[in-house]
Amino acid sequence: MAEFRDLGELLDETLRLPIDGKVYVIAAPDAVTGLRVEALFAAGAVAAAGGTPKLPTILGDDDEDDLYQRVLGDTYQELLDDAVSHVALKLVATTAMMWTVFGVEVAETYWGRAGKTGEAPAPNRAARRAKKSTPTATVSATPKRGSTRTTKTSPTTSGRATPARASRGGRSSSAGAS
Repeated sequence: MAEFRDLGELLDETLRLPIDGKVYVIAAPDAVTGLRVEALFAAGAVAAAGGTPKLPTILGDDDEDDLYQRVLGDTYQELLDDAVSHVALKLVATTAMMWTVFGVEVAETYWGRAGKTGEAPAPNRAARRAKKSTPTATVSATPKRGSTRTTKTSPTTSGRATPARASRGGRSSSAGAS
């Protein structure tokens, strides 16, 4: 039977974020908080794609503060005691949520961009481009060559569901043909 190492030996369940020379250490949130954050991010992704999320995606001010408190744990009060700006508090909390849901690399990218929004970080764009270059997702900029045969439509059948009448080498006897 395999013997597994203790999870505490394998994971670093802390996130360290520096602000003005001080490093704030954020412990991983409890499972319920982590699952709530994941559900909120999933609902946001559904809404961004034009769907209707199953969970309410709008948080009131009290809900937002509660979520920040739950995600940041004891560090929340430390940030308040140090009188960090609201912008810094939101950046720390959002970075911690990114870390909780997506991992340290995404959190680092978000933090490195100082929380700027509106444009995906370069690695995400590069990943999307790489995905598009796979054979199953390749889209050619040059359309396929169309048929060189031309088709004439008679004024009587153009745009209508009028049955076509056969012609025997002469002029068609259909109405409206000249």
